[in-house]
Amino acid sequence: MSNVIRLLTAFVLATGAQAVAAQGFNGGIPAGWTCFGNCGTAAADGDITLAPGGGTRYGWVSTEGGNSISSPFTFTGGDSTTNGSILQSSSFSVAAGDPLSFSFNYVSSDGSTSFTDYGWARILNASDLSQAAVLFTAQTHPTNNIVPASNIIEQPEATLTPASVSLVLGTGSSGGPLWSPLGGDSGNCFDAGCGYSDWVVATY
Repeated sequence: MSNVIRLLTAFVLATGAQAVAAQGFNGGIPAGWTCFGNCGTAAADGDITLAPGGGTRYGWVSTEGGNSISSPFTFTGGDSTTNGSILQSSSFSVAAGDPLSFSFNYVSSDGSTSFTDYGWARILNASDLSQAAVLFTAQTHPTNNIVPASNIIEQPEATLTPASVSLVLGTGSSGGPLWSPLGGDSGNCFDAGCGYSDWVVATY
């Protein structure tokens, strides 16, 4: 038995194993994938290295130049979503019980504990785009772990390696990460809590 599913990612960098091999972004966003907002591919850039497992590029999703969106999640402090971007894969089939492995890296130049940035990845059922599983969540915070997101009630159903991640400061101003997809905010930091998670592997 196989399930036809889609990978849906917002606000985060992503590279997939089964759906897209580590080399799958080498030629750009794969054919059939859909970007709502601002998405692309990049080689190692500033503070952000290549994803583990090979490949010369990774896929990215950025709120810089994004669109108005709504969140699929429930927040302990309420949802303050205003804008962002979504990258959705084409449908793919896997046999029941087959493991899926993806790598994610959350990057933020925003910081603060108010109107905090966040990121997520989900698997959707291709038939109706209903949620099949949450793979990854991340949320800006200057002291708490940023992966998984502490203020999002729905938690990842995938196994994360490492299981939780605290902030890695960027090398820009006040810990702001240097990374081109952040546009004019690359290297800058709005408030305490800027940085990145480094690569986290989600296995489902």
